[in-house]
Amino acid sequence: VSEEAESISTHNRYVAEAIKSYCRFPHSQGFAVMVDGPWGSGKTRLIKSLMDDLIEQKSGISRQKPLYISLYGICANAEIDEQIYQQLHPVLSHRYTRVAAAVFKGLMKTAVKIDLDSHHDSVSINSQFPELKMSDVVDGAAQRVVIFDDLERAVMSPVDVLGYINPFVEHDGCKVIILANEKEILTASELADKS
Repeated sequence: VSEEAESISTHNRYVAEAIKSYCRFPHSQGFAVMVDGPWGSGKTRLIKSLMDDLIEQKSGISRQKPLYISLYGICANAEIDEQIYQQLHPVLSHRYTRVAAAVFKGLMKTAVKIDLDSHHDSVSINSQFPELKMSDVVDGAAQRVVIFDDLERAVMSPVDVLGYINPFVEHDGCKVIILANEKEILTASELADKS
């Protein structure tokens, strides 16, 4: 093993230990952790190798699997919500279940309302169906480890993405890890400022 490879391995070991300590701390610290490095430096590989170890096994307490969200190409908050929903509810987000739900929702959108008032003998069709907010469905994400990868590759601005992530840390008590190439974020911001 070369001296450079050994140095990188030692550095990754320290980063891995810091991430584990952050995730295993029993209380919310009120901040997220960002792992910064150039593309191809192994950030994603490192975090995926740690996913099973991010929450300490305690007797009698079930472990919650960390949520891994790729921000690559993300244009809107709804796309992030969709990834979280798919991981929290794999059966409900399965293709066939979603088709059945869409058919059921279509049937439920048309409800028959009969007005039996003595002055009016009428039947009316009401096509209102209460909409669910994704934040209600994503509720199972509280106090989990949530990993957001490729911050710099999101189509959304970094400010918007961080605004989306903030409630996970401040209100839900999640341990949030952000993987990013900070130099690419700064370069994109500088280009945006010039135009």
